[in-house]
Amino acid sequence: MSMDLRLIPVSNSGQYFGLGHIYVTDQLSLSRDYKLFAHIDNEHMGEKGVKQVCKPKPLPPGFEVMMLDEEEGWKKESSDPYGSKLTYVTAEELLKIKPEVWWSPWDKGVRAMIGALPKEFPFILWWH
Repeated sequence: MSMDLRLIPVSNSGQYFGLGHIYVTDQLSLSRDYKLFAHIDNEHMGEKGVKQVCKPKPLPPGFEVMMLDEEEGWKKESSDPYGSKLTYVTAEELLKIKPEVWWSPWDKGVRAMIGALPKEFPFILWWH
């Protein structure tokens, strides 16, 4: 079984979790690079010899993530498709991951965008 990861920026006009919800309209998909994923959350990946540098935190109580389902419309999500509760990391944590030579130009571009954001800017981890 393969696993992918999307970073969902919690922009809410700069208020981050203050509004209590987010309608997911923007997502940053990363290339399927399990070593990169393990640096973000090795609990999901179980990659031996890879140091996890991010510390995913649970979403604040009562915070709702609204995702658009093609068949059902907007629906609340509190867990990913694997049944794990949604977590988030900040831009500062993601930038601790050192880019590798084999990273795709896309992943390097995502990192550059993350670097342009405030260090406390949160990204929800959507494992699928």
